Amino acid sequence: MTKPKHHTTQRPAYQRSHSHSSTTSSRWKETAANPQYTMSHSGVPPHLQLPTPGPGGRLGRRVRNATGAMLLLLSLGTLGYYLIGQGRWSLFNCLYMTVLSVTTVGYSEVIPLSKSFLGRPFTLCIMLLSIGINAYFISAITAFFLSEEFEGIWWRRNMERQINKLKDHIVVCGGGETGVHVIAELHSSGRNVVLIDDDPERARGLQESLGMFPVVIGDAADEVILQKAGIKQAFGLVAVLGSDKDNLFVTITARRMNPRLKIVSKGIEINALDKILRAGADRVVSPNYIGGVRIATEIVRPHVVQFLDLLTHTNDLDLQLEQVDLPLRSPYVGKQLRDTDLRKKQLLVLAVNSPADDSWTYNPTPDYVFEPFSTLIVLGTSSAVELLSDETEKCKNATQR
Repeated sequence: MTKPKHHTTQRPAYQRSHSHSSTTSSRWKETAANPQYTMSHSGVPPHLQLPTPGPGGRLGRRVRNATGAMLLLLSLGTLGYYLIGQGRWSLFNCLYMTVLSVTTVGYSEVIPLSKSFLGRPFTLCIMLLSIGINAYFISAITAFFLSEEFEGIWWRRNMERQINKLKDHIVVCGGGETGVHVIAELHSSGRNVVLIDDDPERARGLQESLGMFPVVIGDAADEVILQKAGIKQAFGLVAVLGSDKDNLFVTITARRMNPRLKIVSKGIEINALDKILRAGADRVVSPNYIGGVRIATEIVRPHVVQFLDLLTHTNDLDLQLEQVDLPLRSPYVGKQLRDTDLRKKQLLVLAVNSPADDSWTYNPTPDYVFEPFSTLIVLGTSSAVELLSDETEKCKNATQR
């Protein structure tokens, strides 16, 4: 991942401000005033609500109206011919004759209209009516398929198909100035990402700059929107919206929908961090706090910061710092560090987290015995780290079978 660039006065579309914070704040006021407020009440303002399935909007209504007019004309023509023939002509032949008249194809009459006084006058009326209805129908269909509205519907359907294929992905709520870096880092780590954002223009901008990934447009605190993002099949959720209230509400909703979900939230105010944790987040990160510590460290220990940057970003040393979780059937489980081939693979074990008491062992000794489900922090070349990750993933899949 490249280092973040300094922002200028004219920012890209995906970093422009939006009104999500004020929207959610008003929803919280409604919550306080109404005890009957439940989690199923999304509180999404009308301009953020997704349309119901099928064409929506002004052009969509034109298509529906034109289709209804065409069906009405076909129904009236079929019924009219049937009544004129006093039941002697089948309904199919009546419909067939109506279609011939409406489309002005010019085939011969399938029913003997000359034998009825009203047959040909009725056909003439159908033809005259069809001129206007056909023009309206064709113009509505053409305008709809050439419009941005149709492109938006196709785009949403494409996003839904991609999300339905995902499993163990990460849902990122908010594509602002923090979310863009979260998505870029997850992309560089090879993780599948689904973005939830209420700004379609910004979402499209992120797709163009970071590569294609599924997007859901709407309020991230809405259960319907989270469900569209595949929250029940997701591995984790990152809440990086513009206010602590937004992130708190998203955390509560997501934890309620998927108790096994790993949730990491952004916290802006220090006094809000504990509230978000108690709401269900596994971790809360304060950009202000981390930024302050980073600035101070740059002054006091600049070489330490430089080395850590080399490990966490693409570097000429080809070194990578990675977390590896040992499954039950890992070949390293039950072995001492000296008996493994980690050093031969040019991997250095910096620390191990024990699942028994969640304790850390830094710089483990050669006689350290690896336990099942331990977490290793390893340092090594990119190829060696990738090979170890692939071996671990194969062991996990074998264990699940």
